[in-house]
Amino acid sequence: MPKRIQRSRAKGWRMPDGAIYVGRPGLFGNPWSIAEAREFVEESGDQRDPAAIAVEWFRVWITGTGHQGRRYPPTSRMIQERLRGKDLVCWCPIGKPCHADVLLELANAEAA
Repeated sequence: MPKRIQRSRAKGWRMPDGAIYVGRPGLFGNPWSIAEAREFVEESGDQRDPAAIAVEWFRVWITGTGHQGRRYPPTSRMIQERLRGKDLVCWCPIGKPCHADVLLELANAEAA
């Protein structure tokens, strides 16, 4: 089963063969930063984790249920064609909310 891998700047770390980087500024990067979500939390009083909010905003955007003034998301077909069966690499710590988990779910879903 494909998994998410945390990217690292540690000496000697290499991205595994066949893995795909899905961070910003690439096509599959989350256009919402944790900093933007943190600002939302501070202004709104929302008690949720800013990382979880940024991932929630990404899910709404990537599934086509809300554009919110950002670039248009890659299509479901594109996600499946390019990411299905691949490990995805992002900077988010393993065990914390990450948009790559959403991409893994969408890319490896059974075709309708």
